[in-house]
Amino acid sequence: MEPFSFPTVIDEEDTKFYDSANCAGADTESFFVISGDKYPPQLKKICGNCDVKNDCLQFALKYNVQGYWAGTNEKERRRMKARMR
Repeated sequence: MEPFSFPTVIDEEDTKFYDSANCAGADTESFFVISGDKYPPQLKKICGNCDVKNDCLQFALKYNVQGYWAGTNEKERRRMKARMR
């Protein structure tokens, strides 16, 4: 578990990818689940062929966000960050 940190101010430039994302305009409630629950399998399909998947992943890694981003969950992104160190 990562230590508590204060909310990060998100640079608006880092969010420009979202308008072109496959999930833009969709009901994104399923992208955020209660801890321990599984993400719906259809999310892999939504993210799988998204043109801005890499931008989305970079955003999720930079801001350490919760939820399903770029076809990854929090645990997968923690592993990615650990391998980058």
